[in-house]
Amino acid sequence: MHPGLYTAPLHKRALAESIEIVANIGLDAVKLNTGRFLPAAHVPVVELENDPVAART
Repeated sequence: MHPGLYTAPLHKRALAESIEIVANIGLDAVKLNTGRFLPAAHVPVVELENDPVAART
């Protein structure tokens, strides 16, 4: 098992900074917020829906 953190509470920070925070507290996994209840700060959902090639990379 890999203890991790859901990134929604860090939505005002850049993804790289969010991952650094998670690593610094000793966790080794993140669950990226993709929206619905909160804005998708770390995953450009609309862009990925409109560009299938980008979604695969």
